[in-house]
Formats: sequence, structure tokens, C-alpha cells
Amino acid sequence: MKLQLYLILIMFLTFSYSFGQKSPYKKNLEPLKFIEGTFTNKISFPDDNKGWRKPIETRFIFKKIMKDMYIEGGGHIPFDSKFSPIFRMTFDYDEQNDIYRLVVLDDRYGFMDIYYGNWKENQLILSNETTGTQVVNEGNRVYGKLIITPLSKGRFEIIAKISQDKKTSWQNYMKMEFVPRTK
Repeated sequence: MKLQLYLILIMFLTFSYSFGQKSPYKKNLEPLKFIEGTFTNKISFPDDNKGWRKPIETRFIFKKIMKDMYIEGGGHIPFDSKFSPIFRMTFDYDEQNDIYRLVVLDDRYGFMDIYYGNWKENQLILSNETTGTQVVNEGNRVYGKLIITPLSKGRFEIIAKISQDKKTSWQNYMKMEFVPRTK
């Protein structure tokens, strides 16, 4: 009986190792290492002239979690002086499907939005077009697209766009510039 249990354990460990995630899985988060750290987040919203309003500054922290399998970050996003929910963002790379995923959570509405995407040149472009997690506003789905661009000196930005006309056109929704904090 002990021998049978021992053999079952060996088979299980071999199976788990053979079909488990290998180290290249972690390596594929390397293209996102620029988002790790503590940042001042300069958040801007569109103005009436198709530009951006003066930014509001908050603090965001991004770090690897769960044995370096994900990068998670979060902070406040002040939409106005009375509405400043906390957002949590978790980045993942799915090696089997060659796709990046982002899960965004907020503490105000309890909403989970999921984005899929990949790199195009030097930008990670993620959208919720196919995830089924869009917000519904006045009966219409509001699709989201995030364009993440590494910048110089450890900075990066995320431009958020939305579409309320079945993805025919996209409008600027928010711009976040992340600047490394020295302390």
C-alpha cells in the first residue's frame, strides 16, 4: 500500500511539473517591468477643446505578486473633489494564448472590468471589446481601450478611450502619466 501511495505521489509530482507553468511564463512580464514601483500619477480628463485639463496628482504603487506571476497596482483616481474611488489593477500574461490581460477593480461600485491585448510597436493596447465586462450606460455598452506607453526616465502613461457607438469611434476619457517617486 505504501509503495502504491509513493508511486501515485511521484506520478502526481511528475505530471504537475510537466504540465505546470514554466519559468518563461514569468519572463513574459519583463516587457511590463517599467510599471513596477511607486509613482506620482498625474491624471487628466478631456477639456472642451479636445485637449486635456490640468492634471490632478495622486500616488500609485505597482509590484509583483503571487510568486512574480502578476503585477498589481493601485491608487485613488479623483474624478472630482467628491468622487475619488480606489482602483486596483492586476496585469497578467497568458503564454498559451499569447495575450496580456488586465483586471481593473474599484471600491465604489464593485465593478470588475477585464481587458485583453498585446503590444503594437512600443505600446501595450488593451480593450474590453470581447470580454463582456463593459459598463452599460442608458442601455448602451461602453467599451474601453487602454493604451500603455513607456516614456523616458522611468515614466509611462495610460490613455483611456471609450466608445459608446458600438466601437465605431473612440473618445479620450482619461490620461494618466506615471512619474517615479524618489521617496
